[in-house]
Amino acid sequence: MIIEVPIVRKFIKANRDKFIFVYGNDFLDRCWNQGQPYECKDEPNAFAVPVRWKCCTDSSAFMHDLQFNVLIKPAIDERIADIPIDGRLIILLPKIGEGYSRMRIQAPESWAYLMEQLDKIAYKEIEYVRGKR
Repeated sequence: MIIEVPIVRKFIKANRDKFIFVYGNDFLDRCWNQGQPYECKDEPNAFAVPVRWKCCTDSSAFMHDLQFNVLIKPAIDERIADIPIDGRLIILLPKIGEGYSRMRIQAPESWAYLMEQLDKIAYKEIEYVRGKR
């Protein structure tokens, strides 16, 4: 299956009955001003996974592996459990935890765990192609 990126709200809305989209956002799922969270906001077939604590740029916003067992793992597990497994294909938006959140760099073990858990439910037969925007 070929999916055009960036994935935009129009595509998410048009595919409510076929796809569930998973994207990265802050812990409280409140950072809606740009990027993937903006496109997914309030869509019933879009689910956030935590990749940073809050939507600011100071160092307290970033996750760190020292927080893994007590805070990060339970948050990841809870959010993934909220994603319905109902026959729709689960599509991961590209670069979860690799952009603004810097999770892959700031908390590499936590990021690896998140991606391992998402890999268990994600539809894998996808080729992402750059769209005309």
